[in-house]
Amino acid sequence: MIFFHPDGTGANHWSAARMYFKGPDGYLNWDLLPHLALYRGHMKYNLIGTSNGGATTHAFGARVDGTGSFGKDGNGPNAVPIHSLSGYPGSIAREAANRGMPVGLVNDSHIRAGTSCFLMVGNREDWRGHRQMIRGARASAIPPPGSSWAAGKRTRVRRARRSSTATTTKSAARPSTPRPVCAPTTWTSSCEQEASDNFGNQNNAIGVMQALHDTDQAIGVARDYLRLNPDILILTAADSDAGGMQVTAPYRNAVVTDAGNIDTHSFPAGFDTNPAADAPGLPNLPDGVEGRGEDPKATGGAKMFLSEPDALGQRMEFGILWTGLSDNGGGIISRAAGVNAGLLNALFPARFDNIDVYRMLYATLFGRLLDYPSNPAAQRR
Repeated sequence: MIFFHPDGTGANHWSAARMYFKGPDGYLNWDLLPHLALYRGHMKYNLIGTSNGGATTHAFGARVDGTGSFGKDGNGPNAVPIHSLSGYPGSIAREAANRGMPVGLVNDSHIRAGTSCFLMVGNREDWRGHRQMIRGARASAIPPPGSSWAAGKRTRVRRARRSSTATTTKSAARPSTPRPVCAPTTWTSSCEQEASDNFGNQNNAIGVMQALHDTDQAIGVARDYLRLNPDILILTAADSDAGGMQVTAPYRNAVVTDAGNIDTHSFPAGFDTNPAADAPGLPNLPDGVEGRGEDPKATGGAKMFLSEPDALGQRMEFGILWTGLSDNGGGIISRAAGVNAGLLNALFPARFDNIDVYRMLYATLFGRLLDYPSNPAAQRR
């Protein structure tokens, strides 16, 4: 089973990446994952998901405090250990490891990336402690090349040994409704693209584009693997929309061969947002290939993006507008292919949230679709 977490990406981010790398009529590998559902990512106290809180819910099937939770519920000394939805005293990855399944963890940034809490708990900044947890779990951890915490080494996949947590706390099993769910998958890997979120939160359009290009290539590799090994699930889920990335474009009545500049010639209406009566306009200059230009209040000057050709062979210019530096909610799409992928359409057409991510992963690993909890808040163990 391969779980992809392209952090901070909504349909808007993927749409921009598609235009830039494949053209408006083209297809990303992400587009070719045939099953999809609209994702909801709210936290226990917040409407907007966070990287660490959303990952904790994905890994445990329980809603937590979004501000500081990292494999636990809460922040700092007030954080408490929790049961997963299955009743196991640890994450779904730890439960899989305890059952002898190989477990993998991949990210492009550093060990404190949110999805790391599939194997690690506690203080998100405790890099040394997290490294020891990885070694203790004997999971396959693949950091980015040159990562300081792992000395740039990539470990080989090896079978996980039983987790010690299984002997310390009894499983508080919760009732579930058995359903005919196929579960031939005998390994799991959680893969995070953190750069798509980090660049989005810095309003760096070309950074987001490159991050999503890398993610899409990885999804392509997973699709190739699925063709040879049909008994796996590929599932994607983000937890928020970083920066509110939106495509804007000038109106043209002729074919262009090169991208123009982001200026008042291309955008004659200017760059002010619609002001209240008698109030000054608030400038929002579109982002281009090399940034916003030097003068965000006036003429701009940065070069626009140029799409790949459409079905007519035409390339078109566009820029990127941002709503701000924070994470946003809405417009997040989960996609799936392979074993149990059809559950997205069959069981979750009206709601697919961060707890349902856990339920779908659990059904694929262990063959049992757990009931949605009557109380979605994390239960202390």
